[in-house]
Amino acid sequence: TTTTTTTKRGTGGGRRSASGGVDVDDAPDADDARCERCGGDPLGRRCFAGCRDRADGSPTPVVMLHGLGIGLSPYLWTVASILRATPTRPVVLVCLPEISLRHIVTVRTPDAFVNAIESACVRHDLRRPCLMGHSFGTFVVARACQRSVVASTMLVDPVACCLMLTRVIHSVLFAIEDVWRELTGRESAGLARVSEAAREASGVRSAKPPRVTWRRRVELVASLAALCVRDVVIVRELSCAVALSRTFWWWQVVLHAEDTPRDSLCVLQSHDSILDAGAVAKHVLNRDASDVLWLDGFRHGELLGPTGFVARTRMAEFLKRLD
Repeated sequence: TTTTTTTKRGTGGGRRSASGGVDVDDAPDADDARCERCGGDPLGRRCFAGCRDRADGSPTPVVMLHGLGIGLSPYLWTVASILRATPTRPVVLVCLPEISLRHIVTVRTPDAFVNAIESACVRHDLRRPCLMGHSFGTFVVARACQRSVVASTMLVDPVACCLMLTRVIHSVLFAIEDVWRELTGRESAGLARVSEAAREASGVRSAKPPRVTWRRRVELVASLAALCVRDVVIVRELSCAVALSRTFWWWQVVLHAEDTPRDSLCVLQSHDSILDAGAVAKHVLNRDASDVLWLDGFRHGELLGPTGFVARTRMAEFLKRLD
Protein backbone atom coordinates (compact mmCIF):
# COMPACT_ATOMS: atom_id res chain seq x y z
CA THR A 1 0.00 0.00 0.00
CA THR A 2 1.33 3.43 -0.95
CA THR A 3 0.39 6.63 0.80
CA THR A 4 1.14 10.28 0.18
CA THR A 5 1.65 12.87 2.89
CA THR A 6 2.05 16.61 2.41
CA THR A 7 3.95 18.45 5.13
CA LYS A 8 3.90 22.24 5.10
CA ARG A 9 6.80 24.20 6.47
CA GLY A 10 6.44 26.94 9.04
CA THR A 11 5.69 30.49 8.04
CA GLY A 12 8.35 32.09 10.21
CA GLY A 13 11.00 34.36 8.80
CA GLY A 14 14.72 34.20 9.15
CA ARG A 15 15.54 33.07 5.60
CA ARG A 16 18.33 34.79 3.74
CA SER A 17 20.26 34.40 0.49
CA ALA A 18 23.55 32.63 0.97
CA SER A 19 25.01 31.39 -2.33
CA GLY A 20 28.16 33.01 -3.57
CA GLY A 21 27.74 35.64 -6.27
CA VAL A 22 28.24 34.54 -9.87
CA ASP A 23 28.90 36.32 -13.12
CA VAL A 24 25.67 36.25 -15.10
CA ASP A 25 26.65 38.68 -17.85
CA ASP A 26 25.73 36.06 -20.44
CA ALA A 27 22.17 35.81 -19.15
CA PRO A 28 19.44 37.50 -21.22
CA ASP A 29 18.64 41.09 -20.30
CA ALA A 30 14.94 40.68 -19.52
CA ASP A 31 14.12 43.84 -17.51
CA ASP A 32 16.37 46.68 -16.43
CA ALA A 33 14.12 47.83 -13.58
CA ARG A 34 14.29 45.82 -10.38
CA CYS A 35 11.19 44.83 -8.45
CA GLU A 36 10.83 44.45 -4.70
CA ARG A 37 11.75 40.76 -5.00
CA CYS A 38 15.18 41.18 -6.56
CA GLY A 39 15.76 44.85 -5.72
CA GLY A 40 16.46 43.97 -2.10
CA ASP A 41 18.49 40.85 -2.81
CA PRO A 42 21.83 41.17 -0.93
CA LEU A 43 23.75 39.46 -3.74
CA GLY A 44 22.30 41.64 -6.47
CA ARG A 45 20.53 38.73 -8.15
CA ARG A 46 17.71 39.61 -10.53
CA CYS A 47 14.43 37.87 -11.15
CA PHE A 48 14.58 34.80 -13.36
CA ALA A 49 13.11 35.62 -16.81
CA GLY A 50 12.29 39.20 -15.82
CA CYS A 51 10.51 41.09 -13.09
CA ARG A 52 7.11 41.68 -14.68
CA ASP A 53 4.15 39.84 -13.18
CA ARG A 54 1.83 37.69 -15.25
CA ALA A 55 -1.51 38.98 -16.49
CA ASP A 56 -4.49 38.40 -14.19
CA GLY A 57 -5.84 34.87 -14.52
CA SER A 58 -2.83 33.61 -16.46
CA PRO A 59 -1.67 30.19 -15.16
CA THR A 60 1.88 29.71 -13.95
CA PRO A 61 4.19 28.42 -16.70
CA VAL A 62 6.08 25.21 -15.94
CA VAL A 63 9.62 24.47 -17.14
CA MET A 64 10.32 20.74 -16.80
CA LEU A 65 13.84 19.31 -16.67
CA HIS A 66 14.17 15.54 -16.80
CA GLY A 67 16.54 13.17 -15.06
CA LEU A 68 19.10 10.59 -16.09
CA GLY A 69 17.76 8.09 -18.62
CA ILE A 70 16.17 8.18 -22.06
CA GLY A 71 14.94 11.75 -22.15
CA LEU A 72 11.40 13.10 -21.88
CA SER A 73 9.39 9.98 -22.75
CA PRO A 74 8.88 8.76 -19.14
CA TYR A 75 7.39 12.16 -18.22
CA LEU A 76 4.37 12.03 -20.52
CA TRP A 77 2.08 10.96 -17.65
CA THR A 78 3.27 13.91 -15.59
CA VAL A 79 2.69 16.38 -18.43
CA ALA A 80 -0.76 14.88 -19.02
CA SER A 81 -1.68 15.29 -15.35
CA ILE A 82 -0.59 18.94 -15.37
CA LEU A 83 -2.53 19.75 -18.54
CA ARG A 84 -5.57 17.76 -17.43
CA ALA A 85 -5.80 19.93 -14.31
CA THR A 86 -5.23 23.21 -16.21
CA PRO A 87 -5.42 22.84 -20.03
CA THR A 88 -4.21 26.41 -20.66
CA ARG A 89 -1.03 26.11 -18.60
CA PRO A 90 2.16 26.62 -20.67
CA VAL A 91 4.59 23.72 -20.25
CA VAL A 92 8.17 23.90 -21.51
CA LEU A 93 9.90 20.53 -21.91
CA VAL A 94 13.68 20.89 -21.81
CA CYS A 95 15.78 18.02 -23.15
CA LEU A 96 19.23 17.53 -21.64
CA PRO A 97 20.98 15.55 -24.40
CA GLU A 98 24.04 14.75 -22.28
CA ILE A 99 22.01 12.41 -20.07
CA SER A 100 19.52 11.20 -22.71
CA LEU A 101 21.66 8.63 -24.58
CA ARG A 102 22.22 11.05 -27.44
CA HIS A 103 25.44 11.42 -29.39
CA ILE A 104 26.85 14.89 -28.73
CA VAL A 105 30.27 16.45 -29.05
CA THR A 106 30.16 19.14 -26.36
CA VAL A 107 28.77 18.60 -22.86
CA ARG A 108 27.11 21.84 -21.80
CA THR A 109 27.52 23.41 -18.37
CA PRO A 110 24.59 24.09 -16.00
CA ASP A 111 25.07 27.83 -16.66
CA ALA A 112 24.55 27.26 -20.39
CA PHE A 113 21.29 25.44 -19.73
CA VAL A 114 20.08 28.15 -17.34
CA ASN A 115 20.82 30.83 -19.93
CA ALA A 116 19.02 28.90 -22.65
CA ILE A 117 15.95 28.29 -20.47
CA GLU A 118 15.77 31.92 -19.39
CA SER A 119 16.12 33.09 -22.99
CA ALA A 120 13.27 30.81 -24.05
CA CYS A 121 11.03 32.10 -21.24
CA VAL A 122 11.76 35.72 -22.18
CA ARG A 123 11.23 35.06 -25.88
CA HIS A 124 7.83 33.44 -25.32
CA ASP A 125 6.79 35.87 -22.56
CA LEU A 126 6.59 33.18 -19.88
CA ARG A 127 6.80 35.32 -16.76
CA ARG A 128 7.73 34.02 -13.31
CA PRO A 129 7.77 30.33 -14.30
CA CYS A 130 7.87 27.38 -11.92
CA LEU A 131 11.07 25.38 -12.48
CA MET A 132 10.33 21.68 -12.13
CA GLY A 133 13.26 19.29 -12.00
CA HIS A 134 13.50 15.56 -11.50
CA SER A 135 16.67 13.87 -10.25
CA PHE A 136 19.54 15.23 -12.40
CA GLY A 137 17.27 18.04 -13.58
CA THR A 138 17.29 19.50 -10.07
CA PHE A 139 20.97 20.37 -10.60
CA VAL A 140 19.97 22.88 -13.29
CA VAL A 141 17.18 24.20 -11.07
CA ALA A 142 19.67 24.61 -8.22
CA ARG A 143 22.04 26.58 -10.44
CA ALA A 144 19.19 28.87 -11.52
CA CYS A 145 18.29 29.47 -7.86
CA GLN A 146 21.92 30.27 -7.02
CA ARG A 147 22.24 32.99 -9.63
CA SER A 148 18.67 34.35 -9.91
CA VAL A 149 15.57 35.03 -7.82
CA VAL A 150 13.31 32.20 -8.99
CA ALA A 151 9.56 32.53 -8.38
CA SER A 152 8.81 28.89 -7.52
CA THR A 153 10.21 25.39 -7.84
CA MET A 154 9.01 21.80 -7.79
CA LEU A 155 11.76 19.33 -6.90
CA VAL A 156 11.08 15.63 -7.55
CA ASP A 157 13.69 13.23 -6.12
CA PRO A 158 15.95 16.25 -5.47
CA VAL A 159 19.48 14.92 -5.66
CA ALA A 160 20.67 18.54 -5.55
CA CYS A 161 19.54 18.85 -1.91
CA CYS A 162 22.05 17.84 0.78
CA LEU A 163 24.63 17.14 -1.90
CA MET A 164 27.32 17.60 0.73
CA LEU A 165 26.34 14.11 1.96
CA THR A 166 27.96 11.11 0.30
CA ARG A 167 24.77 9.14 -0.42
CA VAL A 168 24.04 10.45 -3.94
CA ILE A 169 27.54 10.17 -5.39
CA HIS A 170 28.08 6.80 -3.75
CA SER A 171 24.78 5.38 -5.02
CA VAL A 172 25.50 6.40 -8.61
CA LEU A 173 29.22 5.66 -8.96
CA PHE A 174 30.13 3.04 -6.34
CA ALA A 175 26.99 0.97 -5.77
CA ILE A 176 28.20 -2.03 -7.81
CA GLU A 177 31.36 -2.46 -5.72
CA ASP A 178 29.44 -2.40 -2.43
CA VAL A 179 26.81 -4.89 -3.64
CA TRP A 180 29.58 -7.22 -4.84
CA ARG A 181 31.41 -6.93 -1.52
CA GLU A 182 28.26 -7.74 0.45
CA LEU A 183 27.56 -10.69 -1.84
CA THR A 184 31.07 -12.07 -1.25
CA GLY A 185 30.99 -11.41 2.50
CA ARG A 186 33.44 -8.52 2.68
CA GLU A 187 33.15 -5.12 4.34
CA SER A 188 32.07 -2.07 2.35
CA ALA A 189 34.47 -0.37 -0.03
CA GLY A 190 34.54 2.85 2.00
CA LEU A 191 35.41 1.09 5.26
CA ALA A 192 38.00 -1.10 3.54
CA ARG A 193 39.97 1.99 2.50
CA VAL A 194 40.21 3.34 6.07
CA SER A 195 43.56 2.64 7.70
CA GLU A 196 43.84 0.88 11.05
CA ALA A 197 45.26 4.02 12.67
CA ALA A 198 42.30 6.08 11.44
CA ARG A 199 39.88 3.43 12.70
CA GLU A 200 41.41 3.47 16.15
CA ALA A 201 41.39 7.28 16.26
CA SER A 202 37.73 7.48 15.24
CA GLY A 203 36.59 4.54 17.33
CA VAL A 204 35.50 2.46 14.33
CA ARG A 205 36.01 -1.23 14.88
CA SER A 206 36.47 -3.82 12.20
CA ALA A 207 33.70 -6.36 12.33
CA LYS A 208 33.14 -9.51 10.35
CA PRO A 209 30.28 -8.94 7.92
CA PRO A 210 27.10 -10.85 8.82
CA ARG A 211 26.36 -14.08 7.02
CA VAL A 212 24.34 -13.55 3.86
CA THR A 213 21.17 -15.65 3.66
CA TRP A 214 20.07 -17.30 0.42
CA ARG A 215 17.13 -14.94 0.07
CA ARG A 216 19.45 -11.98 0.49
CA ARG A 217 21.84 -13.52 -2.05
CA VAL A 218 19.05 -13.66 -4.64
CA GLU A 219 18.19 -10.02 -3.95
CA LEU A 220 21.85 -9.01 -4.25
CA VAL A 221 22.30 -10.89 -7.53
CA ALA A 222 19.20 -9.22 -9.00
CA SER A 223 20.38 -5.83 -7.75
CA LEU A 224 23.86 -6.42 -9.15
CA ALA A 225 22.44 -7.33 -12.56
CA ALA A 226 20.23 -4.23 -12.63
CA LEU A 227 23.13 -1.99 -11.58
CA CYS A 228 25.40 -3.47 -14.26
CA VAL A 229 22.80 -2.79 -16.95
CA ARG A 230 22.28 0.73 -15.64
CA ASP A 231 26.00 1.45 -15.60
CA VAL A 232 26.77 -0.04 -19.01
CA VAL A 233 23.79 1.50 -20.82
CA ILE A 234 23.45 4.89 -19.07
CA VAL A 235 25.99 5.89 -16.42
CA ARG A 236 29.10 4.83 -18.35
CA GLU A 237 27.87 6.22 -21.68
CA LEU A 238 30.49 8.74 -22.78
CA SER A 239 28.61 12.05 -22.60
CA CYS A 240 26.77 10.98 -19.45
CA ALA A 241 30.03 9.97 -17.77
CA VAL A 242 31.48 13.38 -18.62
CA ALA A 243 28.40 15.15 -17.19
CA LEU A 244 28.55 13.09 -13.98
CA SER A 245 32.29 13.17 -13.41
CA ARG A 246 34.50 15.36 -15.57
CA THR A 247 32.36 18.53 -15.56
CA PHE A 248 30.55 17.94 -12.25
CA TRP A 249 31.35 20.48 -9.51
CA TRP A 250 29.01 19.85 -6.63
CA TRP A 251 29.18 23.33 -5.09
CA GLN A 252 27.86 24.82 -8.36
CA VAL A 253 24.74 22.65 -8.41
CA VAL A 254 23.91 22.13 -4.72
CA LEU A 255 20.57 23.63 -3.69
CA HIS A 256 20.99 25.60 -0.46
CA ALA A 257 17.94 26.05 1.70
CA GLU A 258 18.51 29.82 1.65
CA ASP A 259 18.27 29.88 -2.15
CA THR A 260 15.06 27.89 -2.36
CA PRO A 261 12.05 30.06 -3.32
CA ARG A 262 9.28 30.58 -0.80
CA ASP A 263 6.83 28.76 -3.08
CA SER A 264 8.48 25.35 -3.40
CA LEU A 265 7.43 21.72 -3.23
CA CYS A 266 9.86 18.89 -2.52
CA VAL A 267 8.61 15.45 -3.61
CA LEU A 268 10.35 12.55 -1.85
CA GLN A 269 9.89 8.78 -2.08
CA SER A 270 10.51 6.63 0.98
CA HIS A 271 12.31 3.75 -0.78
CA ASP A 272 14.62 5.98 -2.84
CA SER A 273 17.90 4.14 -3.39
CA ILE A 274 19.76 7.18 -4.78
CA LEU A 275 19.30 9.83 -2.08
CA ASP A 276 18.58 9.79 1.64
CA ALA A 277 14.94 10.89 1.49
CA GLY A 278 14.56 11.10 5.25
CA ALA A 279 17.59 13.36 5.69
CA VAL A 280 16.46 15.64 2.86
CA ALA A 281 12.95 15.93 4.32
CA LYS A 282 14.30 16.84 7.77
CA HIS A 283 16.69 19.35 6.27
CA VAL A 284 14.19 21.30 4.15
CA LEU A 285 11.55 21.29 6.90
CA ASN A 286 13.93 22.30 9.69
CA ARG A 287 15.31 25.11 7.52
CA ASP A 288 11.81 26.25 6.53
CA ALA A 289 12.83 25.84 2.89
CA SER A 290 10.00 23.94 1.22
CA ASP A 291 6.78 22.00 1.57
CA VAL A 292 7.29 18.23 1.38
CA LEU A 293 5.17 15.66 -0.44
CA TRP A 294 6.17 12.28 1.05
CA LEU A 295 5.36 9.16 -0.96
CA ASP A 296 5.49 6.08 1.24
CA GLY A 297 6.39 2.86 -0.53
CA PHE A 298 7.70 4.44 -3.74
CA ARG A 299 11.17 4.09 -5.25
CA HIS A 300 13.26 6.62 -7.16
CA GLY A 301 11.26 7.85 -10.15
CA GLU A 302 8.33 5.48 -9.54
CA LEU A 303 5.79 8.31 -9.35
CA LEU A 304 6.37 8.94 -13.07
CA GLY A 305 4.57 5.68 -13.88
CA PRO A 306 0.91 4.66 -13.65
CA THR A 307 1.08 4.08 -9.87
CA GLY A 308 1.97 7.72 -9.24
CA PHE A 309 -1.44 9.12 -10.28
CA VAL A 310 -2.31 10.45 -6.81
CA ALA A 311 1.10 12.05 -6.38
CA ARG A 312 0.90 13.73 -9.77
CA THR A 313 -2.54 15.05 -8.84
CA ARG A 314 -1.07 16.63 -5.69
CA MET A 315 1.67 18.20 -7.80
CA ALA A 316 -0.94 19.69 -10.16
CA GLU A 317 -2.81 21.08 -7.14
CA PHE A 318 0.39 22.80 -5.99
CA LEU A 319 0.68 24.49 -9.38
CA LYS A 320 -2.92 25.67 -9.11
CA ARG A 321 -2.10 27.36 -5.80
CA LEU A 322 0.62 29.33 -7.58
CA ASP A 323 -1.82 30.81 -10.14
